[in-house]
Amino acid sequence: MPQRQKRPTLPERFREFDAQHPDVYEAFKYYAFQLHRRGVRHYGAKAIMEVIRYHTAVDGRDAKEAFKLNNSYTSLFARKLIGEMPLLFGNFFETRKLKTVA
Repeated sequence: MPQRQKRPTLPERFREFDAQHPDVYEAFKYYAFQLHRRGVRHYGAKAIMEVIRYHTAVDGRDAKEAFKLNNSYTSLFARKLIGEMPLLFGNFFETRKLKTVA
């Protein structure tokens, strides 16, 4: 009997998505910087992802180039930005302890 393949973990799936779509993180970072420059000190990562989702849907991508933004990746994008720039974004997003998700 063949052995069942283990499903990649959420962080593993996120890293793969991030590597395949670096423009998503660049957009996430861009919008966070825009908000910060305007004096916003706290904001929702999910709201930023919805803006990216909107622009992705209307920018004219054809079906071959389209991708879906998994809501499960939102906190990981926020954590990535916080990790890269803790002084600017350390308290910008509210984060909670990550649940172990397969």
